Amino acid sequence: MTARHYLRLAFCASTLGLSGVPALAQSCENPITTRDMIECAQLQLNLVDGDLNRVYQGLKASTDKTGQLKLRDAQRGWIAYRDAECIRRADMARGGTVAPVLHTECLVSLTATRVMELSTNPLTGEAN
Repeated sequence: MTARHYLRLAFCASTLGLSGVPALAQSCENPITTRDMIECAQLQLNLVDGDLNRVYQGLKASTDKTGQLKLRDAQRGWIAYRDAECIRRADMARGGTVAPVLHTECLVSLTATRVMELSTNPLTGEAN
């Protein structure tokens, strides 16, 4: 599954999860205002961040202390990279109303990619 496919699934799942809030669900299907775009991107981020935490905890539980420390250090490094990269991307719209949208969408994209990376066994290429 590619990161793009994962993002589509994440968006669909987040939209379906909003059935109790029909107005917001509709706006996420076709966000018009910058505020709608930011809110929808934040919903997507919450979803993929939850997935990332589940995958991370699963990996952590399946390895020894040394592996856990290496995983922790790698994750901390990745978070620093993700945050800096998304700030850089959002800077392309510095001062514009779309900057927060670019920032949050970047966080969603890179986090979804990280979920896929951590979900894949690097030796076999198969799902963990």
